[in-house]
Amino acid sequence: MLRSRVADTAPFEISEGRFVTYSPLFRYLGTLVEYTLLDNTDIDSRIQQAQGAFENMRPVSLNKKIPRCRRAGLFQSLIVNVALWGGDSWSLTDKEYKALDVFQNRCVRRMTHVTCFQLKEYHLKQAELNRRLNLLPLSTT
Repeated sequence: MLRSRVADTAPFEISEGRFVTYSPLFRYLGTLVEYTLLDNTDIDSRIQQAQGAFENMRPVSLNKKIPRCRRAGLFQSLIVNVALWGGDSWSLTDKEYKALDVFQNRCVRRMTHVTCFQLKEYHLKQAELNRRLNLLPLSTT
């Protein structure tokens, strides 16, 4: 469970005998809503869920016997959908775009069996790995 930055407060009275309770964080239709109405808590939660889904799919996504295009298709249809669920209503900043792209870059490197060291050693670009799998960055998706 994600913890909010603000402690729960006691209910406050709006009229005689009528109280309203305050919740700094709640889930509505699968989306986390925070008292600040920022989307970073929900985005972090979605990235964690997508990471868990990717780990569950590891026997398939890292299997070299399965064609790269099929693994990329499964990634696109399963993992990306988990990561971007509810994203049509997000108001993203550069920080959130970068967090989504970092998550995808990690997954793409693992699916192509390329390490960060190999990226630097052989002067590969992340865009080249995305092109190999025919994937767009999550920030543009």
